[in-house]
Amino acid sequence: MISSWARSCRAFTACFFGLLLVLGGAVPGFSFALNGFRWPDGTQIAMHLQLTHASGALQDGSASWNGSAADALSIWNQYVDTVQFAAAEPSGSSGSDGANEVLFSGTVYGDNWGANVLAVTLKMSSQGSVFTETDVLFNDKLKWNSYRGPLQGSGPTGTFDFHRVALHEFGHVLGLDHPDQHGQIVVAQMNSTIGDLDHLADDDIAGARSLYGKAKLTAYLGANFSYQVGSSNTSATYSASGLPPGLTINSSSGLISGVPNLSGTYSVVVNVTGPSGSASLPLQIVVTAPSAATLGMLQKLDISVNRLVADPKRARVYATVPASNSVAVIDTVSLAIIKTIPIGSNPVGLAISADGTRLWVANSGSNIAGIGVIDLNSLTTLPSIALPNAPSDVEEGLDNRLYATPATPQTDGLMQVNTVTGETRTFGSFEIRYADFLEISPDRKTLYVGDHNVSPATACRFDVSTAVPTLLQQARFNGGSGVDLKLSHNGLMLVFPSGGGNGQGYSTYEIPAANLTGVLGTFTPGSYPGPAAFSGDDSFLYHSSQAQSKIAIFDTRTFVLTGAINLGTVPGTSNGSYDARDLVLDNTGSKLFIATTFYFQNGDVRVYETGRTNTAPVVAKSLANVSTRMSVEPGDDALIGGFIIQGSDSKTVVVRAIGPSLPVNGKLLDPKLQIYDSAGGIIASNDNWNSDRSHVLTTGLAPKDEHEAAVIVSLAPGAYTAVVSGVGDTAGVGLVELYDIDSNHSRMANIATRGSVQAADNVMIGGFIIAGDQPTKIIVRAIGPSLGASGVANPLPDPVLELHDGNGSLITENDDWRSLQEDAIKSTGIPPGDDRESAIVATLQPGNYTAIVRGKDERTGVGLVEIYNLDAN
Repeated sequence: MISSWARSCRAFTACFFGLLLVLGGAVPGFSFALNGFRWPDGTQIAMHLQLTHASGALQDGSASWNGSAADALSIWNQYVDTVQFAAAEPSGSSGSDGANEVLFSGTVYGDNWGANVLAVTLKMSSQGSVFTETDVLFNDKLKWNSYRGPLQGSGPTGTFDFHRVALHEFGHVLGLDHPDQHGQIVVAQMNSTIGDLDHLADDDIAGARSLYGKAKLTAYLGANFSYQVGSSNTSATYSASGLPPGLTINSSSGLISGVPNLSGTYSVVVNVTGPSGSASLPLQIVVTAPSAATLGMLQKLDISVNRLVADPKRARVYATVPASNSVAVIDTVSLAIIKTIPIGSNPVGLAISADGTRLWVANSGSNIAGIGVIDLNSLTTLPSIALPNAPSDVEEGLDNRLYATPATPQTDGLMQVNTVTGETRTFGSFEIRYADFLEISPDRKTLYVGDHNVSPATACRFDVSTAVPTLLQQARFNGGSGVDLKLSHNGLMLVFPSGGGNGQGYSTYEIPAANLTGVLGTFTPGSYPGPAAFSGDDSFLYHSSQAQSKIAIFDTRTFVLTGAINLGTVPGTSNGSYDARDLVLDNTGSKLFIATTFYFQNGDVRVYETGRTNTAPVVAKSLANVSTRMSVEPGDDALIGGFIIQGSDSKTVVVRAIGPSLPVNGKLLDPKLQIYDSAGGIIASNDNWNSDRSHVLTTGLAPKDEHEAAVIVSLAPGAYTAVVSGVGDTAGVGLVELYDIDSNHSRMANIATRGSVQAADNVMIGGFIIAGDQPTKIIVRAIGPSLGASGVANPLPDPVLELHDGNGSLITENDDWRSLQEDAIKSTGIPPGDDRESAIVATLQPGNYTAIVRGKDERTGVGLVEIYNLDAN
């Protein structure tokens, strides 16, 4: 127990503030107390663990005292949102040195330990009520172990549990005080006396969340929203960042209000400034679909169809009608069938061409006229395309290639046909194929296949960027055969519903498109999941269940059920339920088309209002993935990559440090990765990616060698630095890679990498990808001589820059930047600072590119390659 005198000494550099833990027993109750200090939101609280104490094996299996302390830190991390503890390496010092140290000590920095005192937390420095340094000391004169359960003795002869004491002290570091010393009768780890409680209690968690938890609010698209932010300052002023589009905050009252117009999950920070200082409040606002009560049926068309597809350019939906061997054209404004086009025998799947001029139709009753073709400008048929077998589904790839699944059981696999030459091939013959579902990625380089009528259900991912498809991944799912396969419009996620569910309880997984074994979340539509459809902006999933006559509506980010559409009871039955054969939304997102059936009998097409429209933003002209390969040296010659995230939303990225798997000589054998914010604070680090194996695997970006490093981190808009070095100051050729793995408004604006540029194969090689579907204007700079003015030793004296396309062909090159594009480079506002440095301005189509920096005449030195996105959207 800390004495009252300690609380009164907060003006001193190092002092106690009511944070000592002593022997005794806790008393029951519920509440919490704060010590008046906290860390700024967004802080990674690095605790430098340097714990050494005589002991045998620790009873709870911890490998070391540091390991037990790290576990205590991770437990607190589960309950705080706006800060996180990090177990850091020993600082090599203690006391007022700017670092948060955790150690055993024979004294309290020169003062004797008080009677019965186990540990103490010291506020070494602060700015007002904001922590800047804390140290935690454990009494080295006592007997310690790390265990669970009742205390093992008491007094000088007892063996004290380090783990529960560490939980207590780290609670003080967060800003919690002793509730029992504030007149509260509680069960809490934070009480001033130690007892048999070996874990955090509800009181402890509530206290931590009061300081660092986010308030979570729900708003509905198109509906009025208001939330009053409270303050004890009557003359306070308010501001907010990260608000959903359509919402604003009143600067004098603190009222957040408006009508949100874009779905999603928004991390909001409200800043309050008053006469006594300023404070910030983190909020999370989830904007979701309106109540299902507002949704109604607009039309019912007496036509039984197999599949549906929406025209992205025209106000139409196309439907295959097997009874009449035709395609019905439905006007999405009048909701009438405006034309029926004969197409071939028993049409099933259909797809629109990449240029929007053709409709490909899979005729499952014929291989001679396997693919029916409709001109969408004239709504007339064109010559059909023959296939080796009658098809069930179809998708268009690159370079005039179509892909189709066989309609009847086949052993020779999927089909590929060139629409110009008629040349065909089969692939994927490792299992029987029958009426499989197909989806194609937005860039048409990846084909997804979900089998049908086969249990367990199997999904495959093929690389179809060339004329010879390559299997990338195969994944099996329990729960019966597949009933649908849908890829999101942004190409990042897919669903593969099966009759028995992908997991427990008839659930359907949201699967990352890059890794079919990953699970982003779970939807639970009800018994016997059926077909599904993503909204045009991918914010919602409309998902049928085959036994409940309904369409469930889910938020794809939170996986929360936001509404449902009731299809009713089949006429003439007491409880007959409709099933869905297919679902699709029109190109505005305001209408949902449902092809129904009843025990495989004739059904109809129903049209429901959704209560919303697509709010998909224009795809940002963004740098999606960036990498730089170069020689990694110890110290200041490490590989240093900087990047900037622009926009209003946090962006999730994967950063990798690659070495052992590089196909080069002299590679870095054990890379280490650290991510820093603009203030120089470490926000993430990794040595071997297997330490976060399950998380990394879900991204599909796991490194090939266990010694390589990877970090998955969500970053607020701002500037960041990734540093790659060798473990133990080793050297070699290394690669730093940055991947953008989400699709929100924020974008990676510019990327820079600094390091040692050598001769021959050890030049600096920077790779980047232009994302989206529009050309993007960039400037690439190769910097060397001007680094010397920033204190960099041995700068590259005369850098030469080359820009190559994805095939390795040279697009352009530059030696001295004034030599070719001087006016264009000046107009960007960021010309190099030295005439010997190089720069290239170019407008590039979406795709892969490489920038190579070498020294003129094979000269070497520290260089910098920079890639700036000049487009503003």
